[in-house]
Amino acid sequence: MGAGILALPYALQEGGAGIGVFSLVLTGAFSLGGFLSIGYVCSVTGASTYREAWARSVGTAPVLVNVAIGFECAICCVGYVILILDYIGVGLQGLVGIRASPTARVVIAAVVALLFIPMCLKTDFHSLRFTSLFGNVAMFYTLFYVIFECALWEDHWEFLEDASFLGRERDGIFRSTCVMTSAYIAHYSAPDLLSELSDHPAPWRGFCSAAVLSFSLVLVAYGVFAMAGFARFAPGIVGNVLLNYDSGAFVLFAWITMAATLIVTFPLQFKPARDTMVKALGLSPRRPVEPGATIAATAAPPSWPWALVSAGAVAAMVAIGTVVTDISRVLAFRGALLGCPISFIMPGLMLMHCPDGASSGQGCRSVRNAAAWLLVAFGVAA
Repeated sequence: MGAGILALPYALQEGGAGIGVFSLVLTGAFSLGGFLSIGYVCSVTGASTYREAWARSVGTAPVLVNVAIGFECAICCVGYVILILDYIGVGLQGLVGIRASPTARVVIAAVVALLFIPMCLKTDFHSLRFTSLFGNVAMFYTLFYVIFECALWEDHWEFLEDASFLGRERDGIFRSTCVMTSAYIAHYSAPDLLSELSDHPAPWRGFCSAAVLSFSLVLVAYGVFAMAGFARFAPGIVGNVLLNYDSGAFVLFAWITMAATLIVTFPLQFKPARDTMVKALGLSPRRPVEPGATIAATAAPPSWPWALVSAGAVAAMVAIGTVVTDISRVLAFRGALLGCPISFIMPGLMLMHCPDGASSGQGCRSVRNAAAWLLVAFGVAA
């Protein structure tokens, strides 16, 4: 689960209570299908990364995969900045009474940029590998806070009186689906999950079981969270549901922990975007080591062009996140432009061009091709 969950109540409001829930389930089912497709291609071809799975199945323009993942991570970083500025702004207002304003947002953004730049000038983020545990704790706290706060709210059933099957606008379901697609994106981690199950007696079967169980649990959590936020604040839900709450000790703790989580995990999201950019520009991260030097090449200081591009990318992301204040728009853009290709279209094409497995017959090939076409069609339609 990621920060995209925070916009699910808004997505439900945009799509409508009835069709929105159906879209959440359908998007989750197709996201699971894309995840399983990538795992299947890796199990058949022996690929260990998303890019390698594409290269060994489709085989055409594998650089497109790097570009897609790089841009997806860049958009995700902009979303992180928006949420960080939101949480710090409302946190300062709740703690010390500083009112949120455009000027205050710019000042906070400048401080955040100065904090991010040295963090993102590292080439290795191995020291941040444990931050995901802290992020999961913060996310689960937020999840349970929204659900239990709604359950304890005495008027939580009143939303049924005004809930409609369809959203207020016809195109709301498409924005809703794009936001939901962003919440489910985890597809470039499918090869890692399969590799972790290499010692399992039946790796592919274990992969399927783990994926189905994980997506099922996430779907239930997403559904309950979205319905709780919708019941509590519809029809006035903003893109980040936590901003609908008045200041209080429990929600203040959620704001602070979410801001801290996003700050320490920002470099992990930034790295794929930066690496794609500097590779396209042909920049080396390290200064060349003179012959006979006593330091290793990996210990050499960063090269100035590489450092300037990295710092400039951070500054650009923070600037965009300062101007664009609605996280739901960023998530919808992310889902439409890159989420659908990464989650549905590319996995469908991989499955379509994947070599036959050892036990594949004509019937299995037909089912596989049908599933591949369904993924591609859903990705294009969404």
